[in-house]
Amino acid sequence: MKKLNGKMKSFKIGKKNIGDGHPTYIVGEMAWSHDGSIEKAEEIVKACVDAGCDAVNFHITCLEDYMVPHYQADEKSSSAYEKLSELAIPFDAWPEIFSYTKKLGIQISALCNDIKSAELVSKLNPDICMFHASCITEERLIRKIAQIGKPVFFAMGGSTIEEILQAIKWLKEEGCDKIAILYGIQSYPTKLQDNNVNFIKTLKMMFGRPVGFSDHTDAEDPLALVVPLMSIPLGANILEKHVTHDRSKKGTDYFAALNPDELETFVDHVRRIETVFGSSGTRPFSEAEKNYRQLVRKRIVAIRDLKKGHVLSDEDVHAMRTTEGIPPDHIKMYLGKELKKDIKKYDSITEDLF
Repeated sequence: MKKLNGKMKSFKIGKKNIGDGHPTYIVGEMAWSHDGSIEKAEEIVKACVDAGCDAVNFHITCLEDYMVPHYQADEKSSSAYEKLSELAIPFDAWPEIFSYTKKLGIQISALCNDIKSAELVSKLNPDICMFHASCITEERLIRKIAQIGKPVFFAMGGSTIEEILQAIKWLKEEGCDKIAILYGIQSYPTKLQDNNVNFIKTLKMMFGRPVGFSDHTDAEDPLALVVPLMSIPLGANILEKHVTHDRSKKGTDYFAALNPDELETFVDHVRRIETVFGSSGTRPFSEAEKNYRQLVRKRIVAIRDLKKGHVLSDEDVHAMRTTEGIPPDHIKMYLGKELKKDIKKYDSITEDLF
């Protein structure tokens, strides 16, 4: 498959590097799990900070601009508009939430669902702007988001390659080239077999940009802490994980959302897993490898008592595990040479004996 861009376009967000060879950028996804409460929103922000996330993602929405009043997510649901109307944080509350978040020192990702939201966000100075997969063909909104002048992450669930290319084209035309693609299946929760995390490799190869994984595995499944980790060796540079204040309350967006203590465990898993991968290139032995090499390698030892002046032969020695002695592949250098001193059975054969 032809690569559509050059090598990986890594970039910085503040002091954090996004791209290959850098720590995974972890985003705590609040979405609507605040249930319309500023207090709960700030509680979730604090959980993201305590867990060690790099950023928290806010959904900023003007419902009147975002969806029609009779919109239903599926046939079984009641009006999504009515439900979200009860949960939407008013525009005049977002400056307080942004201020609180910035004081805690975590970066802010602002997902703009509509033009009015983008206009608000442009005044709040987030670290990242984002748009949802539902907006990927909305040229006006995407250009507006690019004009804010921040790095842009965008969700691509259910999008074609052509739609992704088009969105990137609009962003670049507005001067935005710090772009990351977030891959994820937009079903809540996502069945394990639907994740297809191998596709991350294809996206990286095709677009040459940082790619993230937005995980929506059922949070009650133990593998909810494992599936995202599997995306890291496949090239995921960003991990986005839903978080809530208390999943047992079964509030909005709870299906895939981790509780604060689970989020802390998840981030810890990511940071520990990152130490496993190392480098694909040759490298010096680690101290552990040096110790292992010294401890377990076979070396040449005498298999009988030998007197000074004895001419060493192949029948006098054997390769056995011991901590001293010449390696087996060096024995031919010493065969036929006279010993300078007496040695006993199981003594190591060393250079100073000749």
